[in-house]
Amino acid sequence: MIEQDYDLISYIPKPLIEITSAKNLSSRAISSLIFDITQQDPSFGILIQKLFNMTSTDSFEKFFSDIGLDQFRNKVAQAYLCHAKVGDYFLKEAQEDIEQIVSIEKQFESFMPPNDFSFFLLLFYLKLCDIKYEALGKTTSFCNYDFTKIKALLNLSSKRSSNISWLCILLNSLMHNIEDDLISLIENAKGDFSNILESLDIEQRSSIVKDHLDYAQAIDSYSYLLYHRD
Repeated sequence: MIEQDYDLISYIPKPLIEITSAKNLSSRAISSLIFDITQQDPSFGILIQKLFNMTSTDSFEKFFSDIGLDQFRNKVAQAYLCHAKVGDYFLKEAQEDIEQIVSIEKQFESFMPPNDFSFFLLLFYLKLCDIKYEALGKTTSFCNYDFTKIKALLNLSSKRSSNISWLCILLNSLMHNIEDDLISLIENAKGDFSNILESLDIEQRSSIVKDHLDYAQAIDSYSYLLYHRD
């Protein structure tokens, strides 16, 4: 990832974080979740009413049984990206961006549990960073993640991971900090990244830690960094 100052960290809107944290919920549970979010953030309620032409009498449960959480998620994320680009939630400037996100998400479906939206959230974050850098006159593409190479590295394991986002951050950081053949290193380490990390110098390790902290700060959650020990 290109060098990033802390004042440029892209903060993901909290409603989108909560939406993408939902897993295997019924239409009733989803509608209850969205209702709770709108109670905490009335402006989000106004946003989705305008986005989906809803009225105050419309049933959330019926709405979600018709549209599904993934389509709802996509349209909300597109609105946030559009606002980041042009200051308006309701134009179509970010339609291509969301299509790219969904396309890459589908390519990685085999590496994550069903109905896991955490990777979508990472892709959204990277797109948001792209938009910020573009405003500064810098050209990036999904903040310079090479998803083809990352997918090749993930193919070394047949396991699905609920931590796919963090694994992709780690792999991308390693690719930017190690000039050697990373596939061979991972194969020789038999999936034990601690051996690879121990071979890095302090500057390389700091770069990897910073990439993880940037994302943890963006999603306002450090639990993975604090408690993950695998």
